[in-house]
Amino acid sequence: MTNRIPVVDLNDLPPRQQLEAAATENTYRIFSEAPWIADLANLAAELNEQPGSVKAKYIRLRKLADRAAAVVAQHSACSKGCSQCCHISVAINEVEAGIISQVTGLKFRRQSPLVANSDLTNKYFGQPCPFLKGQMCSIYADRPMACRLHFAISNTAVMCDTQVPPELSAVVNMDFRKFWFEYMSVLHASNLADIRDYFGTGK
Repeated sequence: MTNRIPVVDLNDLPPRQQLEAAATENTYRIFSEAPWIADLANLAAELNEQPGSVKAKYIRLRKLADRAAAVVAQHSACSKGCSQCCHISVAINEVEAGIISQVTGLKFRRQSPLVANSDLTNKYFGQPCPFLKGQMCSIYADRPMACRLHFAISNTAVMCDTQVPPELSAVVNMDFRKFWFEYMSVLHASNLADIRDYFGTGK
């Protein structure tokens, strides 16, 4: 059996402090270019207060996330054709699974609440998303929220490489925790699981 030659030298990874410093600079640029992003959580809360079904509220939040992502993307190390983040866990809810099912024609497996408590970080680390086709997302227009707001903003994508173990590879992203709180306030009753739990591994 041929051993795979590592592309990433784990002994030569950039210091966390260096990554966070670069991310802080890029965050400053993002807020300078689009100050409203600093108020993203309040904007999300306002959308949540509008009437409509859970799916309708999710779609509104998705549009808001896309608006923010369009700005953040200009200051990230992410590039078209890179699919490293398609080889890590992608947490989705039943609303998202239903949307993906509708656009692909694939049935999804309903998940129990217990799945939400599993360790999704390590469960599918290094395993491709079932919707990754030729290094491109085949459901890009309807990709999960987790994918829409995942960016490496520290000037390098080296930490995205899945040869770097998950305990070392936390990608420095924008702090969207308050937005995610508003997101979960709408989707809290929708069982959370990995996209592979809903649709299989694609193998």
